[in-house]
Amino acid sequence: MLKNYDCPFCPVKSTNKGNLKTHLARNHANWIEEYKPNKCCQHCGAGGKDGKAAKSATSYYYHCLTCVPSPDGAIAEKIKDALK
Repeated sequence: MLKNYDCPFCPVKSTNKGNLKTHLARNHANWIEEYKPNKCCQHCGAGGKDGKAAKSATSYYYHCLTCVPSPDGAIAEKIKDALK
């Protein structure tokens, strides 16, 4: 049986943890800066014009959700629980 990963903030469900992670980052993690080509992670500096840029918005958001600290611990905890 496939496991469903449920968004704790809206009715979205996914059978793939990676898709839910990207959904959470794009739609609910308002502390993550919007993706633009060659955008660096605002926390660790990964990516950018140094040749290590995220190849897509999806890979940028996937990285940033676990790298950029949430200013709200309750939201971060809900996200962590949803991705178990």
